[in-house]
Amino acid sequence: MRKIANHLRELAAVLETKVPHSVDALEYIQVGEYGLALELLSDWCADTDPAIALSSDEVTRFFVVGEMMGLRAPWVELLPLLELSESAGLPTNAIALAREYLAAAKADSYGRSSWLQRVLKTVEQLEMGDAL
Repeated sequence: MRKIANHLRELAAVLETKVPHSVDALEYIQVGEYGLALELLSDWCADTDPAIALSSDEVTRFFVVGEMMGLRAPWVELLPLLELSESAGLPTNAIALAREYLAAAKADSYGRSSWLQRVLKTVEQLEMGDAL
């Protein structure tokens, strides 16, 4: 658990320049609410206005922590924010895992459906090598 907490702290620090309130996640990390902290960090990135772009390093940090916790949604949901020009830095199994997640994801609203379509489009671009 300590390893997860350290990774989450590092992630919050890395995101601070793009998402200033990312340090608010430290409160949840401190009390052991790691899943909630990761979900909040992911949501804050997705909801930032104006929209931000994430580097492959930042998405990979979400990937590593999420996989440690058995959570795929926080990093897969961020794929539309990925700077495609540097997608080569993603883990080699990221596309396959994203496809698995999308196959099981539920689109229970128009907004959710639209976002999942953006995720799917990004995955398809990664598969075609447009971003590589």
